[in-house]
Amino acid sequence: MSFAEYIPRTDDSLSDLPPQLEFSLQPLPDTPRPSAELQIRTSPVKISFGQPSVRTVKKGWKSISPKQKARVSLFDEDEEDVQGAKGEKEARKEIVPEKEQGTMGEALPHPDTLIHRLTLASTRYTTLLTSLPAPLRAAFDSFSTLPSSPPPPPIDLFLDEYLGRKARDDEVKRVEEVWEAKKEWEREEEMGRRYLEEVGKGGRVEGVNAVPAERGVVRASPVAIAAPKPEPEPEPEPQAPASGAESQPQSQVAIPLPAARTSVYQKLAPVGEGTYGKVYKALSLITHQPVALKRIRMENEKDGFPVTAMREIKLLQMLQHENVLRLMEMVVERGGVYMVLEYMEFDLTGLLAHPEIKFSSANIKSLSHQMLSGLSYLHHQSILHRDMKGSNILVNSRGELKLADFGLARVYAKKRREDYTNRVITLWYRSPELLMGETIYGPEVDMWSAGCIILELYTTKPIFQGSDELNQLEVIYALLGTPTEAEWPSVKELPWYELVKPKEEIGSKFRTSFAKWLSPAALDLVEGLLFYDPSQRLLADSALRTDYFLIEEPAMEKPTQYVQLYPCHPQSLQS
Repeated sequence: MSFAEYIPRTDDSLSDLPPQLEFSLQPLPDTPRPSAELQIRTSPVKISFGQPSVRTVKKGWKSISPKQKARVSLFDEDEEDVQGAKGEKEARKEIVPEKEQGTMGEALPHPDTLIHRLTLASTRYTTLLTSLPAPLRAAFDSFSTLPSSPPPPPIDLFLDEYLGRKARDDEVKRVEEVWEAKKEWEREEEMGRRYLEEVGKGGRVEGVNAVPAERGVVRASPVAIAAPKPEPEPEPEPQAPASGAESQPQSQVAIPLPAARTSVYQKLAPVGEGTYGKVYKALSLITHQPVALKRIRMENEKDGFPVTAMREIKLLQMLQHENVLRLMEMVVERGGVYMVLEYMEFDLTGLLAHPEIKFSSANIKSLSHQMLSGLSYLHHQSILHRDMKGSNILVNSRGELKLADFGLARVYAKKRREDYTNRVITLWYRSPELLMGETIYGPEVDMWSAGCIILELYTTKPIFQGSDELNQLEVIYALLGTPTEAEWPSVKELPWYELVKPKEEIGSKFRTSFAKWLSPAALDLVEGLLFYDPSQRLLADSALRTDYFLIEEPAMEKPTQYVQLYPCHPQSLQS
């Protein structure tokens, strides 16, 4: 994931907001070089996304809202703002003593400069990488995943060993060029992380957070920041729906998240821990409603703000759907950064493992429909989830299902397929094309995972439990049969096909294996979701229009039979 991916961009200009800070102006001395003493607030702050509101400050948490464009763009500025920042920079140079300038640290480049440099580095790396022949591409993929300790061998020796022959000079040169381009891209990524770290700590970034000299002393009392207004985004590229499916109308306006009425939360108990931090159940002391506080772990300061957390925040603040977990706001306290999320009592994996819970056919149909509705919304918004599994699907006591964990999600181009990493999605839910090295893909990878999850709803356990990539394919072959060119014409063109191709031809056992659990219409649905050829796999819109949901009995019924149970498995909310 590149730094630029999680920076929303927009060229739309917005009307000016009211002043976001109130200042008490101090008379300037009648001297050629005025000076002003700046008082900076250092107490904890809370970041809210939503409607304008003025809040008094409670103890513990203090609330602010993002600047006008924070909802759509963390870093973009209007031309007027950029010019103002330049003037502010010059004014700051006049009033800050020389020794103070030295202690503030070296300013990072303006984010527009960072984005431009990162875009160039990313484009060069992608271009060189995609131009490699398949054998060299596979060799480069293997070389780039080698651990840094002990140091990897020289590229020419690695290629000799990997290819089983002496690598030609031109082959070595091409791989070395890609490797250098990758390192340059990673350096620019690191600069982006430094930017986020500086912004998170209140550090100085050139042209962004400069303080005007004419604004002498910052008011020390509580500050109210104007909340963002809805800003229209460019219309997405139209995507042709699968046969028989109608395009779902979608708004491309990033809807602002509601601002909390209070800045106070009381932690109740930890409910989970992810890669980048713990999750707590908490209580709003104003609304008295439970929320989930997901703390972003930042133990290694040199690593800056975690990229996956930044990606998740950026995407969640743009999404609003009944089957997608809602990010309510961001809060900061004593150096800790928290995501405030709506609280969900259970995750799907925990419910399926609970001995007292058994879903009826009507319950399974409802949960499947809600999951596919959430995926349909994401895909219409040009977003791939890329980590669909039971622990990332949350359910509350009202039987409502919501998709969570957007740490691996990304925006994709609908008309122009691009190269993405195939190291996504938990192994048991990973599609065959990813297991065979495919890097050009779209929503179909999420749909394979959805098919696995629907089967899991019926059987209460994961279906394809492989131990590694090769064994995972063997497990899939044993149930669905080996793919043929007739049903998957491009299978032999996949990068790793020769390495992982089936040793023998096996017929499908899918229908006979699951006929005792699934109805005929349910078998048709799942079989369409688990189709080998990605281009023929059911998309979410088409899946929602199958007989399973429209015709076959029983009707959908949300599961609420576990309403009195203590949460049997805490929501994961992992990053």
